Amino acid sequence: MKNIFLILLFLGNYTAQCQKQINNIRCIEATSIFPVFTKNGDVSKYDTGKIKFYFFGSRRLYDLQYEFTHKDNGKIIVSEIRRHFVVFEKDSAYGIDLNLTTGVKKRVKLDSLLKNEWFVKNKFYPIITSNISILKDSIRKRNLDALVINYDIRRKIDTLLIGKCKFSFTNEMKDFDLSLSRELDSIFKMKLFKVEILNLFQYYKESNYILKQFKTFYALKETIVFDRNKILNYFNMFLEQK
Repeated sequence: MKNIFLILLFLGNYTAQCQKQINNIRCIEATSIFPVFTKNGDVSKYDTGKIKFYFFGSRRLYDLQYEFTHKDNGKIIVSEIRRHFVVFEKDSAYGIDLNLTTGVKKRVKLDSLLKNEWFVKNKFYPIITSNISILKDSIRKRNLDALVINYDIRRKIDTLLIGKCKFSFTNEMKDFDLSLSRELDSIFKMKLFKVEILNLFQYYKESNYILKQFKTFYALKETIVFDRNKILNYFNMFLEQK
């Protein structure tokens, strides 16, 4: 009877520990909306992308997508969006890349792998510094917990109005080491969580090309809707691979 009690006590403690681990996993969902252009500069449609970033202590897991195309004699046989998980330790230069379609795992250099992802490639602070940025208004919301700033953007060379930017900041999510712009976070002492950009009609004389008006949108939000057990398993897989 004593042995059974000890086993039940062990199982109870183990279950509680696992549950605590699962509850410690947090997730940020990033949304991007961007245009698809025709050859003559028109916007044919807008695509929406979703990325989830998971945080578990000092470990990170990025749920990413890529476009896979297979050709045979120049003809496209397969064209689809595939997912892969990248798991790594905070501040590490390397991580494990797991392809969810093929099951292949490999060690990768994070800089090389992530350099073309929009959350790395897009730089929002230079929009203000490399152009003439004119502050239109600054609005505090929700008992000072949110800040919305609107800019008109003009070219330095001729002061032509080329766009409008709307930056939204919050005091939430400041404990996540993920940012749309670390420079703007630092300046405003808040987390930039949403960027809305209106790019106005522009004519490029050198190439005789007209770029029609279009919009882009980027946002971060914390979410609690995800399979915690599955994500914990992927984090544990990373520990086994190290």
